[in-house]
Amino acid sequence: MNPTGELKPNSRVQRLWLFRITFGAAVLFLLPLSLKNGYNKLNSGIDDNLFELSVGRIYILQPIQAEPIDNTYDFFSPDDLRTIRQGDLLVAVNDRRVARARDAYAVLDRLQPWQKVVLEVQKPEFRRALVRYRVRVGALRRDFLRDIPLTVNVYDILPEGASDRAGIRRGDLILSINGEAIRGLGHADFLVRRSIVGERVPYQFIRNGEMKQTHVVMTRFNIVFLDVVFQLSGLAWILAGLTLAGMRGHLRATRPLSFGFFLIGVACLLIPNRGHLDGQMLQVWREYTLWPSFYFGLGALFHGSYYFPRERRDLLAVPFLRYAYYLVSLAATWVAISTMGMQSMILFVPIMFSLHFCIRFIFRKGASREHARLESGIRYTGIFVSLMTVAGAFFSSHLSARFFYSLIALGLFLLLFAYSYTMMRYRLLGIRIGRVTQFSFVTTFWLVALVTTFISCLLWLARVAADLPRVRLTSRFLEISQAVGPHENMAGHNMVLMFCGIGVAFVFFYAGRLGLNGIRRRFHRQDYDHQGASNELVHLMTSVVSLDELAGGMVAKMAAFMRVKQLGLIIFRDEQECACQAWSHKPRGGSESPLTPEQVQLLGKNLRQYRAELCVDYLEPVGKEALVAQGFKYVYPIYSKSRFLGFLLIGEKLSETTFEPKDFQFLAATAKQAAIAVENAFLYELVGAQERMKHELALARQIQLSSLPQQDPELPGFDIAGVSLPALEVGGDFYGYNRAGDDFFSVVLGDVSGKGTSAALHMSRFQGIFSTLASDDRDLQDLFVRLNHLLYAQLDKNAFISALGIRIDLQGPRLQTVRAGHLPLLWYRAADKEVHQIKPGGIALGVDPGPLFERVLECSRHNFDERDIFVLISDGINETHNHAHQEFGLERVCHIIRHHADASAAALRDVILHETDHYAAGLDRHDDQTVVVVKVLPSAPSVADG
Repeated sequence: MNPTGELKPNSRVQRLWLFRITFGAAVLFLLPLSLKNGYNKLNSGIDDNLFELSVGRIYILQPIQAEPIDNTYDFFSPDDLRTIRQGDLLVAVNDRRVARARDAYAVLDRLQPWQKVVLEVQKPEFRRALVRYRVRVGALRRDFLRDIPLTVNVYDILPEGASDRAGIRRGDLILSINGEAIRGLGHADFLVRRSIVGERVPYQFIRNGEMKQTHVVMTRFNIVFLDVVFQLSGLAWILAGLTLAGMRGHLRATRPLSFGFFLIGVACLLIPNRGHLDGQMLQVWREYTLWPSFYFGLGALFHGSYYFPRERRDLLAVPFLRYAYYLVSLAATWVAISTMGMQSMILFVPIMFSLHFCIRFIFRKGASREHARLESGIRYTGIFVSLMTVAGAFFSSHLSARFFYSLIALGLFLLLFAYSYTMMRYRLLGIRIGRVTQFSFVTTFWLVALVTTFISCLLWLARVAADLPRVRLTSRFLEISQAVGPHENMAGHNMVLMFCGIGVAFVFFYAGRLGLNGIRRRFHRQDYDHQGASNELVHLMTSVVSLDELAGGMVAKMAAFMRVKQLGLIIFRDEQECACQAWSHKPRGGSESPLTPEQVQLLGKNLRQYRAELCVDYLEPVGKEALVAQGFKYVYPIYSKSRFLGFLLIGEKLSETTFEPKDFQFLAATAKQAAIAVENAFLYELVGAQERMKHELALARQIQLSSLPQQDPELPGFDIAGVSLPALEVGGDFYGYNRAGDDFFSVVLGDVSGKGTSAALHMSRFQGIFSTLASDDRDLQDLFVRLNHLLYAQLDKNAFISALGIRIDLQGPRLQTVRAGHLPLLWYRAADKEVHQIKPGGIALGVDPGPLFERVLECSRHNFDERDIFVLISDGINETHNHAHQEFGLERVCHIIRHHADASAAALRDVILHETDHYAAGLDRHDDQTVVVVKVLPSAPSVADG
């Protein structure tokens, strides 16, 4: 070491090579041993039949005519019950158990030939099938019984399985397996499992009173679920250890963790074993490697906590603490090998956890908040595993060994999961697993766990249903009995399994769907909420005036809705000057923008030729490197009609998946709303800049005029013409058309109180809201209610908007009219050649928050006919003054309509404007003038048409 206490370079290299050599030696020695042990466990043979220990040891040599006492016809066929068959086993005579044939003969000799005796017989082809018969003593021959050794009876055969292929049948009584006589059920199972896959094992059995022998070829696999859990967990631990050692072995923090992961994985592979069935050498190796691997692996994990997740120099400064865990591991290993074995875990695992927590408590002041936060998952998991082990030790006398092993497997799995989650969550040790891989892993784990639990529940239900009482339901009585037989419970068993299985399937289906939805939310894979995004952007558009605030809000909301890591927005003024930049996250490097002004201008110039998304890789070299370095993947130009407004920069998705067509569809929809918002923001900005009023007003006039219909719609059966002439540079009048498919066509005309810039400002807001709401194909009255609700919150206290709207049914001669404090609709009826004023009730928009407005707002409905004319005007027409300060008035407008009813819509519109100008006699217009004329042509739908 140098004077500062740090390791010299050559010392570091020596320690690295020492680690590699020792770890490699451990892998070369322990990995083959553990894999061989697991292979032997999985490779144990199986003979594909089910047997149980025979109750009787007295073999019936001849069939006997007998009368069954119990009513068991529902469970056995009549042929099974008609006689006592050859091969059945005698269990009792007159309810007295008999062990040998001579005992049975002794009872029968005391009875007269005409008397009847009750024989209890075991049917070996069925499981636990004991049937009682009544037989006349004279019908029994003297030599109908024979003693046999202890046997197991086969009650089930797997079709085409090993036993079926060898010729073994249900009801056979197996005497010996592989040359060894049966000494009990466990011994018979031992003889089967001791065999190796593919081995020809001789079976000796009795069938029809004859001794037979066959050879069964053992098949794969003898899989025990708990063994598989241990082995999969062990492989995962080993893989984690090898990965850390291979990829990050040069880091001090990974060395004890690599040893800990690998040794615990080896222990997991060695715990499930075949015991004395393995060879002597393998038994010795396993005995002297299992417990050192487990305890020293656990000690290495505790030692690794001094380096992971953050180095604890206060703990490393005390040399004894580095070796304390290994001393306990050494003691635990000696106790486990010498006396206690698996039971040593009950004592030493809590001791090691307690020692760890005591050390942490004593040195708690040296732990930073960051260290505590990073290791919280591992710490709480360790506490849970420790408590679970203590609880298992406390209730060990009441728990089965399999359950205790299950607790061990669960604890080890949770501990590995905690380490893996901590590394991936905080990207420690330079390890990063992609979100796509994480999503696939978590989804697969959830589905496997769900399916495994579902199958376990079904198996548990099958076991429960097997013990159901017998239920018989007839037209006259209901009988419930505890007596069961091999077929007695079949109907009830199937019904219970069917209904319970359906219920469990529904529960697991919904649980699985909820879990998958939660996983999708966690990994940002939800579907887009188009309606929510639209509402949020509309709210932003109507509540924010500043261009900078609007851009920042749009970037934040669009990044949230699209679930991308970063998103940028660059807005151009007049397609030339960069007006605003906004970024959802601060660019890397700490700068305000990842692009220089020159790069922004060049990107804007290059993107004007594109109308859809463009991959960053296809951009010109200028600016491309900067965008790639910042993690941007796509650019999307924003247009308002043919005007280039700017572009969006889209980064990688939070889910780290590739972009799909639905992503670009959502982007296009939000970009359209962004274009409207940007247009409105420009207007607000121009109105607010008083020092550049002249230029600002000219631009606002241009924007406003471009927002009005640029040409009159061409609608079959109708002649439509409209125009709006502001009194100043900008005005407060607005008119617009909206066609909803082939069914409806609407015209809306609005007039803001006042004139000039303030009126234009409010009208542009009205226009933006109307453009957004009109696309939803709302009913006209509902449209006005929604407009009033939004405008009331946006307009100044003294401002309001009068509006008039009509909705024409293109499929029939029907007209809806809604008026919000505006002039009436002027309707020229060709039938009587008169102009009628349609005045449905209503107050101006923005005056009332809603209740009064909705109560007084009315919608009139009428049928129209060919050559009818509808004229919508603003008050700038009828309030035009002459030099005598007299108003033009509605009567003059009606007079013009009557006398020019045969003219086209455009001609009639121009006549009205010409007459008002003539009436003013050169005076300036004091208010905006707007006229919309809708004329019904003879080809339009009429009353006569139906």
